[in-house]
Amino acid sequence: MPNSVLTTIMESLIAVSDPGQIVKMALPDAASSAAPAAKAAVGHTATAPGPAAASPSTLDPRWFRYYCDRMALRRNVRRFLKLYIPFLSRPSSMALLPGSSPAALAAAESRLGCPLPPELWELYRYRGGQAGGAFVTFADDMRLLALDELALEQPAGLSDLRARLAAMGRDAPAQLERPDLSGDGSGGSGTGGGGGAGSNGQCPTDMVALPMTCMGLPTASGPVTGTAAAFTALDVEPDSDSAALVVAANHSSSRRLLVTGDGQVYLARGLSVTFFAPSVASMIQKLLN
Repeated sequence: MPNSVLTTIMESLIAVSDPGQIVKMALPDAASSAAPAAKAAVGHTATAPGPAAASPSTLDPRWFRYYCDRMALRRNVRRFLKLYIPFLSRPSSMALLPGSSPAALAAAESRLGCPLPPELWELYRYRGGQAGGAFVTFADDMRLLALDELALEQPAGLSDLRARLAAMGRDAPAQLERPDLSGDGSGGSGTGGGGGAGSNGQCPTDMVALPMTCMGLPTASGPVTGTAAAFTALDVEPDSDSAALVVAANHSSSRRLLVTGDGQVYLARGLSVTFFAPSVASMIQKLLN
């Protein structure tokens, strides 16, 4: 077939395929092609002892499954946000900040003392919130807070509401978790410094920018600035069912969008709290409707 036809077919396949699946299929092929050269080099070259670098042939297959699931999660968040941005007003869309770097996201997790839920992490990796200004809104009259404005809050009635929802059979959605390979004898550590919850097996270097656990990060110890500063409680236990992250608020902070540790989204109006969406991606999809 002509090259133009083959190119069109490949572009169509890539457009509808999961990038994680493409990587999963490509890596074993790369490993098999490199195997003969590695075997030939063994008899001629003596290598110095030391920790072996992670290669596609030595990684646990569960890392590929995790990568595929994480890329699917990232694709959903970005797809819904790309569909929603054209419906924002011009001042609101122009106020969107560029995506935050993994280092900035790690610093925010360190300041808050808890990890960001996966979908919230992907949201701020793509767009870093909105800058303050007149007529800048994201949902109703609420502005999507910048990364350094995120704050922990312990709204009254949140734990009771979550208990009632669980009693009604509305369980929290399953969260994507890093594969725990500590019991399989594979050494190494997870993403970034220190042990703790991060010591969960050998992690590929290209997955360092996908944090899923707090990994011994220090708790917040300094003042928090921003719109939600008045509602920040630094003595809140990050893993508590009554704690949530304030991700959007209006100018008076009387209306706020809260994201809990399991990724559920709640709407706070003054002292009342209501369920809004089961996840961040579902929240954006609901705003589209």
